[in-house]
Amino acid sequence: MFDFNLPSQLIRQTPLTERSQSRLMSLCQSTGRLEHGKFSEITQLLSTNDVLFVNNTKVMPARLHGRKETGATVEIMVEQVVGPSTLTALLKCNSRLKPGTHIVIDESNRLEIISCGEICQLKLIGSTDLFNLINQYGQTPLPPYIKRPLHPSDPERYQTVYAEQTGAVAAPTAGLHFSHALMQAIRSKNIPIIPITLHIGAGTYKPIKPGQTELHTERYEISAMAADQWQQAKQAGRRIIAVGTTTTRALESWCLNHANQPGQYTTNLWIKPGFKFQAVDALITNFHLPKSSLLDLVSAFSTETHIKQAYQTAIACNYHFFSYGDAMFIHP
Repeated sequence: MFDFNLPSQLIRQTPLTERSQSRLMSLCQSTGRLEHGKFSEITQLLSTNDVLFVNNTKVMPARLHGRKETGATVEIMVEQVVGPSTLTALLKCNSRLKPGTHIVIDESNRLEIISCGEICQLKLIGSTDLFNLINQYGQTPLPPYIKRPLHPSDPERYQTVYAEQTGAVAAPTAGLHFSHALMQAIRSKNIPIIPITLHIGAGTYKPIKPGQTELHTERYEISAMAADQWQQAKQAGRRIIAVGTTTTRALESWCLNHANQPGQYTTNLWIKPGFKFQAVDALITNFHLPKSSLLDLVSAFSTETHIKQAYQTAIACNYHFFSYGDAMFIHP
């Protein structure tokens, strides 16, 4: 884990007009050699020996606003929908919140706090189900480093073009660089693009604390088709490319713990330098927050020295960081 100072102007606040026109830094895992280009040129770095795995999670409009019965406003950041009437969430309020408190959403629906800590559990009391409530009243949960009001384009642009499975509160940002046209260009080279699902939670933004020993837990699913495709690629010696750290986390957790059996699982895997990768050979990713578990993962995938040098170069060359920023391709 390492820290770095990032000029605020390198945190892109709005997406580019064209998804695939972001910049791309290519990093050789072993030598640390860097090359620079546009993300649209990534097809030149791919071959018919490659297989891409992507995270097809879909971001919920997970930011809700309600009020206590006293009138105090409450911001609700949904972490996970646990059941038809139960969710976990991060809550913000200027007055005290405790079990039994009711948060009014509208005349017919309120959320009761069941338990409250850093993450609170809430139960819906009302006339609808949670997904309907979230879809009706929720807003796109832009990351905390996006310092601007919501724009009408955000529900579309803070979402990958291949998003299908609703359940995330943050986008798998490496996938934001892919346009429909780029996806078609990759497929035209006979490179399979295989979806898996990992629902990203709000814990993805949290910096690592001194003495911390565990990470947040996330849900993921590997379908029978994806499992078969991965096993066939591995047996054939094809290069398996993960689009994003969440795809990597899901595939590596699956290989490590579930003997390559398809299914729905949870993971709190913390990939750090020294980790032995079994599932993934190359990684497409964004530039990440300092002191984050995502930075640990990319450091493990190359070396901490190479990643430090790459990040220093990125800052010197005015690459943009985080969700709407530029991309890296880390390869053998």
